[in-house]
Amino acid sequence: MAYSFFQIPAHGRSEASEDLNKLLAGGRIASVRKEFVAAGEQSFWAFCVEHLDRPVPASINQRGGSKAGTFSISVGGHRARTV
Repeated sequence: MAYSFFQIPAHGRSEASEDLNKLLAGGRIASVRKEFVAAGEQSFWAFCVEHLDRPVPASINQRGGSKAGTFSISVGGHRARTV
């Protein structure tokens, strides 16, 4: 199993949402977990995608839209961590 993590702004579009859609369209997804972080103008969706032993496309890793391992964020004093 491998994990990829995405932070998608709630307001506007981002490259991260395109990267997430590419990964999901590629299939072999075991699970997807999403959490909404309400922080006014800085609100975002946090996604954890568990996929089956498939490398993440280089275009996603080069932009930093996806990272394997521990995901830790802090917005407005609120901290979320997913492993």
